[in-house]
Amino acid sequence: MQWGALSDPFQPCELTVRSSLACLRIFAETQYPVLIGTKGVGVLTRAEYLDLVSASNVVVRLSMLAPQYDSLEPGAPPYAERLAALPKIARSCKRLIVRFQPYSPVVASDCLASLPALRDAGVYGITFEGLKVKAKRPGMVRIAGDWAYPRGLLERHFLRLLEAAHAVGLAMFAGENRLRELGDSLVCCGCEGLAGFVGNS
Repeated sequence: MQWGALSDPFQPCELTVRSSLACLRIFAETQYPVLIGTKGVGVLTRAEYLDLVSASNVVVRLSMLAPQYDSLEPGAPPYAERLAALPKIARSCKRLIVRFQPYSPVVASDCLASLPALRDAGVYGITFEGLKVKAKRPGMVRIAGDWAYPRGLLERHFLRLLEAAHAVGLAMFAGENRLRELGDSLVCCGCEGLAGFVGNS
């Protein structure tokens, strides 16, 4: 199950509502395989949450690309806070994946430079997907209902990141459907090979 694709389960309001804590109790009890997508490290890294993550069959995917995205994400923990939280999360889940999503060429150097620190923090691998927008922008092409970077541009960036990731011991996956076959697995979420997780590729 993918949890957190459309709404972050660890937003600040969770500390009042505590519905995600209740869900984690169910996941720990059932051992149902779950992919968690979040930026909410301020909530997730609290002991009562991480204790349940440790007791569950969970892969955590944390979205973070570069500090320059901080101004675009008001209310979300800044990049530095997410980076500092990685070791604690990595020790508590089956695998920790960092999502380079939504990727833009303007953060290419930041993403490349971050790879050794991500490895040292216990990250297993990286998932890559390009920025998609609803309105036409210069240099973008129409992909179904979205405007996106051309495949050739994304492929060049992905392959450069793939080489750099492998050089430091990180796996690399393509959440970008047009590049899926270039990653280390057709399963883009980094859960392949873990007990209970079954892909559809």
